[in-house]
Amino acid sequence: MPPADRNNTVQCLLLAAILAGSVALWWPLADLLVIGSDDAYLILGSQRVAAGEWHWLLVPQAVHVLPLYKLVRLGFDLDFPARYHWMHAVAVGAHLANVILLYVLSRRYLRTLVAPLIVAWLFAWHSWGWEAMVIRSQNTFVLSLPFLLGAVACLTRLTSGARWAAGCLLCLTVAVGLHSLAATAAIPSVVLGYYLLARTREHRRWDSTAWAVCAIPLA
Repeated sequence: MPPADRNNTVQCLLLAAILAGSVALWWPLADLLVIGSDDAYLILGSQRVAAGEWHWLLVPQAVHVLPLYKLVRLGFDLDFPARYHWMHAVAVGAHLANVILLYVLSRRYLRTLVAPLIVAWLFAWHSWGWEAMVIRSQNTFVLSLPFLLGAVACLTRLTSGARWAAGCLLCLTVAVGLHSLAATAAIPSVVLGYYLLARTREHRRWDSTAWAVCAIPLA
């Protein structure tokens, strides 16, 4: 096996081990129910949406408008608490997607083979901000992040065609639909990621496109 292929195989195995460790860390918390006032209000809203009051998808939750997040949790809220704990599987899946995307993006920026794995490991196994994994109303942070990272990944491939600009716009729109205020506030970081990870002489003619697709969700 060529050295490059051997290195890729080892990295994939180590990344898989990191992901498995993350599942082992977070999955035991699936049956932990933390029901705050936000979750109670969201469960009530899901019941009203199920009754045909679709305008409740756009009813603000404090300062947030969360139509896509409300759709995601709709099936888990109904018949509470029978299926409620399975929402944790969605959060864990989103967390694993975040780890993989961070690893992929880190490989573009960090020069050594080990460094991206360290980034993935630190993110996958840390327990800071555990509320975002355990409290369902806080899952918006975890669920929106893969789409923000996906938007950065799309911008790094702008030179491959306009479809990647459309992909970036779609990712940002979904992120804002999942967590309006936080995702909107993170869009400047997506632009910064484009300049740090992708912008070469070949990318410069795509600068206006990158700014445009990032600006549209802010409107």
